[in-house]
Amino acid sequence: MRRREHLQEISPGMLVDSGVSYVILGHSERRQYFNEDDECINRKVRKAIEYGLIPIICCGETIQQREENNIRVHKEADKCGICTGIARGCS
Repeated sequence: MRRREHLQEISPGMLVDSGVSYVILGHSERRQYFNEDDECINRKVRKAIEYGLIPIICCGETIQQREENNIRVHKEADKCGICTGIARGCS
C-alpha cells in the first residue's frame, strides 16, 4: 500500500497573509477522511470569499471511482449543493 500525504487544515487568514489568491475546497480526500459534506464545503466557500480568496471547488470522483471507471461528472457545482446562497457572476 502506498503512503499518501493528506490535505491539512489552514485558516483563510493564514492563506491571505501568505499571499495566496486561490483555495481548493471539496477535495475527495477531505470528503472521505474528514466527512466534509456539501453543507460544510458551502460554509468554507463563503468564508474564502469573505477573506477575498477565490475558491476552486472540487465536485469530482474518488480515486477508487476513477480506477473503476465509475465517474460521476457534475456539470454544475450548484447541483451538488455547494454553491447554495452564493452570488453568481464572480470572476
